[in-house]
Amino acid sequence: MAEAYACLQAVIFADEMGFSDVCLEEDALKVLKKLRTLRNDRSVIGNTISEINSRATRFKNFTSQYLPQTANETVHELATWGRRCETSIYWMEEVPLDVESIVTNEQWW
Repeated sequence: MAEAYACLQAVIFADEMGFSDVCLEEDALKVLKKLRTLRNDRSVIGNTISEINSRATRFKNFTSQYLPQTANETVHELATWGRRCETSIYWMEEVPLDVESIVTNEQWW
């Protein structure tokens, strides 16, 4: 549920920022498979998946792809950091100092 909700928040953010090209990278295969199916999803995350797909139509290009958890340490460090925050926080060009070194290391991959 948390993974699907995080995807929805990312799509809402991209829409509100006016982005036209969006690539959603996801490490939860279950969420990714549900995003790609055309069937009506009656699972607990069905409404969230439906909302993501509905908003995805607003973009010129929208893709989603699997990214193994081992290949994206930054996201998990940010998620850990974000759980300590009391409100939603978005970064456009900077990241918290706690994760800056991880971002720098991943850029070399």
